[in-house]
Order: sequence, then C-alpha cells, then structure tokens
Amino acid sequence: MQSNILIRPARLDDAAFVAPLICEAMGDLVEKFTNGSLEKGIGLFTHFFQKKDNQYSYENCQIAQYEGTDAGMVLTYDGGKLNVLRQPFLDYIAETFALKLKNIEDETQAGELYIDCVAVLPGFRGKSIGTTLLNAAIQKSRDLSLPSTGLIVDVKNEKALQLYQRMGFIVQEKKNFAGSVYIHMQYPNPR
Repeated sequence: MQSNILIRPARLDDAAFVAPLICEAMGDLVEKFTNGSLEKGIGLFTHFFQKKDNQYSYENCQIAQYEGTDAGMVLTYDGGKLNVLRQPFLDYIAETFALKLKNIEDETQAGELYIDCVAVLPGFRGKSIGTTLLNAAIQKSRDLSLPSTGLIVDVKNEKALQLYQRMGFIVQEKKNFAGSVYIHMQYPNPR
C-alpha cells in the first residue's frame, strides 16, 4: 500500500460519500433497480448503506483516503451469504419501486469474498487507489480464510478487465446477471 493512501472501515456518516460511488460502479443496473433515475438510486443506496445485515451496508465497506481525503470505496462480503444479504434489498425494491426481480442470478458463490462494488472519485483516478482497494479486499479474504476473492466485470469494460488480470484475477466464466453479460473472475488465495 502506498504511504499516501489509507484504508479505513466505513462509518454510518459515510453514506453521502459512498452512495453515489455505488451508483457509478453499478452503471445501468441502478436504473433497473429503481425503475428510474440516478437520484432514486442514490437514495436507495444511502438507505441500505445505513442499515446492518445487507450487501450494501457500511459494515461491508472500506474507504480509501488519499492524503487525508476520502477518495474511493470497496464493498465486499462473503459470497456464501449472498442470498441472506440480498433479500432485504430485493424486498425493498419490490415494495418501493414495484420491481420484482424473480430468479435473479447469483453473481457470487460460497468460498469467495465478493467484491460487489469498487469505485474511485474521478479526481483521484490514476493514483493507485483502485489497486489499493482491491488489495485491501484480497487481504480481507485472506483474513477470513476464504479460498478466493471474486468479482464480476461487464464484458464491455476492457479497462477494468485488464486491471484485474494484471493484479492476478483469473477468468472463471461468463455469467448472465440482470439482463447483461459479465465475466466472473477470482483471485486465488494461497493455501
């Protein structure tokens, strides 16, 4: 880790910083989840970030600070807990946005720490913050004694795919998720 980048656990009061970054990382999925706008998405993820026991909770988030300023975030959780962590979100969007996502595919699996979202503010890109956040996720995976760290990346996102491959993530398979095609990648932890 670079000396000018600090990784810290997220706090409840980080919601206004993190929610827009979740929306940016998710891209088109935000509109699918809200039947609407980015503004609704920010409200949705602010709501869930401030609650415990869900995939978007502050409990699952780490913040990168660059020279003392919040610059990026990563959301991770045990892939084996996906269905339990995702259910409150699915229930809420069904009730709030009349959106029932039936038979939504699993983007992760047991045995991996899943990187749900990683994002860096535009003014801080190119300073190794994204790489540092990914390395923090890999370390968390090791600390939890999980065999791997996993993520999915949109097949059209060549830049992210190349970064993950340079870091040692290995392509596992293509996955359909919420109407789009993604590449599932894993970083294997040493045994």
